Amino acid sequence: MIDALEKTVAEAPEKREAQRTLAREVTTMVHGVDELARAERASKVLFGGSLADASVEEILMVFDDVPATEVGADELAGLTTTGLVTHTGLAASKGEATRLIKQGGIYLNDRRVTDERAAVSLADAIDGRVIVLRKGQRDRRLVKIIK
Repeated sequence: MIDALEKTVAEAPEKREAQRTLAREVTTMVHGVDELARAERASKVLFGGSLADASVEEILMVFDDVPATEVGADELAGLTTTGLVTHTGLAASKGEATRLIKQGGIYLNDRRVTDERAAVSLADAIDGRVIVLRKGQRDRRLVKIIK
């Protein structure tokens, strides 16, 4: 196994296979196989995977350090995408939120928002509990729905 890993690293160091293998082995030894699987799913979500494939618990774990806003389900029903973006602080004003949406810079659960006047509903929330807003590549906000 070590020889094969050494060969892989020599041929494609950018894949960082030795680091991945070490991380998997240490996580398994310290936390167990179940936690390894959970951590790998969370990593996929964080680094390019789809939010649709993740559970609410995984999303909450991955975005634990992301600024979060709690919104009541009834309050959410009255918000537009522009309103939600400003309510969470992702944009300083409705004008800025509108500009960002028109320029294609706002994402709701990894889907680009194209209509600044579109209503946000509970159906937009993952499992009816959370929405992940993103501005650009890195700036995120978590919206926790309170029922």
